[in-house]
Amino acid sequence: MKTFNYFLIGIALFTLSSCAYYSQTAPVAGIDPNGIKVNVVADLDMENAKTVTATVKTKKLFGFINLVFNKRKYIRSPRYRGFSESEGLALYRAKNDADVDVILDPEFECEKHSWFFGVYKTRTTTLRGLGVNIKGYQKQ
Repeated sequence: MKTFNYFLIGIALFTLSSCAYYSQTAPVAGIDPNGIKVNVVADLDMENAKTVTATVKTKKLFGFINLVFNKRKYIRSPRYRGFSESEGLALYRAKNDADVDVILDPEFECEKHSWFFGVYKTRTTTLRGLGVNIKGYQKQ
């Protein structure tokens, strides 16, 4: 009986050991820090601009086993290496669902939770931005 009580105490400690983390970013694709060396001017269709949002939920076991299937389609760019996997998933989903070419001033809102000392982790990432289409490019 004493061993069973220790077992119950151990289970209670595992279920009570959790962490939560929340973060939000401001615009991440500004003019100066993105490293564009070529001067490109594009005509944006600002009259038909619309607010785009996308939410991605991920669940991982042991840090690498995905428990939620998100179609594994995400945006990656060598220019923006700071995007996490869930932020790339949200960018791809927002861009394709809204059928836009560019997302201006994307803002990410991220909520993380961890249970069982990091064995099981969940993450919810929400993207908000202004979606626009490109009408054409100007030569310089």
